[in-house]
Amino acid sequence: MADNPNTGKIAITVGSILGVLGIALGYYTYSSTQTPSVATAIDKKEIAVDALSKAEDMLGKLAEARNMHGPKMGGDNAPHTYHLFFSPEMWQVADPEKGENILVDIYKNNPNIHEGIENTWFIENGLKDIIGISDAPDQDNDSDGFTNREEYLAKTNPKDALSHPLLIQEGANKVFVDKIQKFDYIVTVSSNLSIETPENAKNAEWLFKIYVDGRDRDRVKAKVGGKFGPAEEPERFVLTGFEQRNYNPNDPADKQTVAIVEDTMRGGKEKAVAIRPGVTLNGDRLFGTPNAKGYSVQNRTATLKITAGAGAGQTIDVREGATFKLPGDKDHEFSLESVKDDDTITVIPLPDGAPVTVGKQN
Repeated sequence: MADNPNTGKIAITVGSILGVLGIALGYYTYSSTQTPSVATAIDKKEIAVDALSKAEDMLGKLAEARNMHGPKMGGDNAPHTYHLFFSPEMWQVADPEKGENILVDIYKNNPNIHEGIENTWFIENGLKDIIGISDAPDQDNDSDGFTNREEYLAKTNPKDALSHPLLIQEGANKVFVDKIQKFDYIVTVSSNLSIETPENAKNAEWLFKIYVDGRDRDRVKAKVGGKFGPAEEPERFVLTGFEQRNYNPNDPADKQTVAIVEDTMRGGKEKAVAIRPGVTLNGDRLFGTPNAKGYSVQNRTATLKITAGAGAGQTIDVREGATFKLPGDKDHEFSLESVKDDDTITVIPLPDGAPVTVGKQN
């Protein structure tokens, strides 16, 4: 059987088509902006119909395969995957010095599109789509109340609402003082009890008076080992015993029986306090001194409002000196060290964080 004289022409023609189509496909994948039309000077009329069909079928298969991924190697950059037929990811960004746009490779750490945050951080955390948007660092993509820049600085996940920075930290507080409640009173031991020795006092039932705003408001009784306190905190104090102490520097023999009480709201050695019979009210010369009669209590409770994290919108009451955890954030513990007259508080992140001043929200 004689050879078909057109076979060679068809082969050359098909090869030419595939070459042109390959160039067109390479240009398409490099630019990633539009699909260029395939232009050829070859007249389809001169090509066998079946050969052209095979070429177009091969083009379709190549287009389907172009999403394959492979490693990008070389240079100072760490290997990463990108489209097999793609060039480096080139982005246009404004160059204020030149007054025009320039092309940058977003896979490189520098230049950064967003000052202070590596381009790769956006990519590695699933935020590639917002690269180049002017407010990208200030967006909150997981709606946890923290911006992308805050998450970047804290090395937390910007797409996980449960992964976020500390709610209380200097310069980036998400907790604010809503209000301060004050409750001050004086605990006294009734001086009309005729018990003069600690031995007799051990089995006696002692009368304690609670002065609020200078007024004898509550009266409670307790024996050694018993608990007592004002109506607002009836078990704050524990009567642990009695001692005889001297309060007269001019007469060392002048001693009186005092009640030894444990204040459960105080820590360490400060828990044990001696309560002298009688009362020294605010404004008296001895008020606040070791010789004062009675025990002065200043209660400060801060109502804190949470504005970020899972507990956003909730409030919590924390007493001065107490440790606490915030709603929606059970992994971190804090200590309310002090409440100040200007309605600010000092909080310490435990176990060994630096003191943070927390005030009202502006």
